Amino acid sequence: MRFTALVFSFFTAAVPAMAQDRICDDLWFTRNAVFAEAGYCFDSALGQSVFGSECSTKSPELSNEQKALLTRVKAREAEWECKVSTGNRRLAIEMLPLRMALEDMPVMQGFESSCFGWKGAPKALRRGHHAQAARIGTIEPGDGFLTSYELEEGWEFLVIYRDEAVAAMGWADFSTDEWDCEGYAG
Repeated sequence: MRFTALVFSFFTAAVPAMAQDRICDDLWFTRNAVFAEAGYCFDSALGQSVFGSECSTKSPELSNEQKALLTRVKAREAEWECKVSTGNRRLAIEMLPLRMALEDMPVMQGFESSCFGWKGAPKALRRGHHAQAARIGTIEPGDGFLTSYELEEGWEFLVIYRDEAVAAMGWADFSTDEWDCEGYAG
């Protein structure tokens, strides 16, 4: 149960400002990943550092789905009173290259739930919240995982811990089954 101790020590040592910074960085990334996907040219140091300079427009056309996602993200940013400094060049996001490769961006809630010691069969992690999305990882027996993201029609975005380190992340389908864990928190 070293994972339990790791999670407990992280959350008890974390000050509210640190947690808020992590949440706000995550929401900023999700919001701006939508614009980057649409070809937006970033002026800020942070936008250029995270998304690069390959772009095509300052006025991207967004789909209705992208607009709906932006509305949800902006509501969460307002809820957490987010103010990310775009003069920075880094975000507090784990496995950023993998997050950038996602097909469907997760929306962080800020309230975490965790599983200690997955007891189920290996379960696929996918780039998006549908069965046709590419597989990018697996939840293995004994793994721990955290989620602090909004559910998407039974799909959960999970961060997987193995040997006390982040090992994978992605969307897992829990629409027809429950978490099967040695212990839970949150």
